[in-house]
Amino acid sequence: MRIGGIIKMQNYISVDRIEGEYAVLEYPDGHISPIKRDLLPENVKEGSLLTQNPDGSFALDEAAAEKRRKELHEKAKNLFGRNS
Repeated sequence: MRIGGIIKMQNYISVDRIEGEYAVLEYPDGHISPIKRDLLPENVKEGSLLTQNPDGSFALDEAAAEKRRKELHEKAKNLFGRNS
């Protein structure tokens, strides 16, 4: 879904940033919350997309994150008129 020209990934929790032993998560409704990194998948990094399982644990969705990266790259390329 696109809102105001910004790509919004429904049902995904985005890792906004990593701060020491915490990851700052942005939820689909826009609220932001820190969570201890040891509660997240081992290879989580800034920009990762997560889903939350019924038991409260998190799963990494690398395919969705790659799709979002490609969409953002294309958007930037179109915006700045670059062919790279």
